[in-house]
Amino acid sequence: MDSPTADYGTILNVVTEATAPTAASATLSDYMRLSLSLCTVVARLRASGWYYEGANAQAMATDALTRMPAGRFFVRDSRHLGHLFTMDVQTGRIGESRLISVRFTYEDGMFGLDTMPQHADAHCSVPKFRCPIELVEYYVRMCRIQVAHIQIPVHPTWVDQSGKFFSWMHIIRPMVKVTAEEFPSLKHMSRLVINRHNQLITMASTSQPNQLMEYLLQYPYSL
Repeated sequence: MDSPTADYGTILNVVTEATAPTAASATLSDYMRLSLSLCTVVARLRASGWYYEGANAQAMATDALTRMPAGRFFVRDSRHLGHLFTMDVQTGRIGESRLISVRFTYEDGMFGLDTMPQHADAHCSVPKFRCPIELVEYYVRMCRIQVAHIQIPVHPTWVDQSGKFFSWMHIIRPMVKVTAEEFPSLKHMSRLVINRHNQLITMASTSQPNQLMEYLLQYPYSL
């Protein structure tokens, strides 16, 4: 994987916003630690194949998503100055706007959904994750469980940028880039297969080459 790179100005601005309540006690090392962590997040998003950067790429991705089946999604840079990332989702809702956008919050080094709590303490129960990919994997898993067992969502719902309220997260599969230059490599696709079956495959560090173990740890996700 390439060395993590990112727009440090944007990252530090968001870090400053996210840590504003404790800014007086924050040190330069705290900001640097968070910014380096975010650089790792960006590097992993870029490796995923479904993170779209830049206005042109995002516009084309949005257009493509309108023709996708319900449950497809991708992650992009947020247009809101107080957020880093946003996920666009194809809902397939007939008679309504078929696409919705949900922002990811970032606070104390953790990502969550930008929610509209039903109760005063509901925000505290929203799951938080160290990487947006981990967050997305969680809701994909919950979606599959809810579809299979028709369960009522446990966690608070979210609201899109226009203020429309939704009852649960319906995401199934990411919309992967299809160009020859950006389509995930065979090596990365093999890594995803290993990660999906990590409970069935024994990956003892003593029996695997260091380079392989390092490559797997650089992207420990299954999407």
